[in-house]
Amino acid sequence: MINWDKIRLEYITTNISYRELAEKHGLCVSNLSRHAKREDWPGKRLQNREKRERKAIEAIAERNADNLAELADILGDVNRLLREVVAECREKSVTVYDIKAMYDCISRAVDLERNIKKLPTLSEDLARLRYELEKERADIGKTDGRFEIIVRDEEGFTE
Repeated sequence: MINWDKIRLEYITTNISYRELAEKHGLCVSNLSRHAKREDWPGKRLQNREKRERKAIEAIAERNADNLAELADILGDVNRLLREVVAECREKSVTVYDIKAMYDCISRAVDLERNIKKLPTLSEDLARLRYELEKERADIGKTDGRFEIIVRDEEGFTE
């Protein structure tokens, strides 16, 4: 007896072709193809891929957000420390040039901290764009498992 559940699961969760699957299980390719078409195996394979890719993208975005939040906290600590150093230098008559150099360093660290705090939302936007693109491809039937991101400006022009 043919275990169609096992064969369907193998097709949906791998990149195996109908021909390879038929040979592996001793089936006629046309019989397997008819059965797969009736149960929409390609559609289920695409849904499975989308689900796995979405989970992977979400996990990466979450991990990046955590790392970036930790880095932003470290930069905040560096900023506080530099401000304390500048205050102490003022009390000890450090030259204006030294204070200017430290102030420039603080300014750069503050800018970096602000930019890093924006990055997790960029990761989330990227994940959303990838998901929407793959969904559009699936609707058109032109998916090959690769992603292409198209960025448009406010007027809708592609960059």
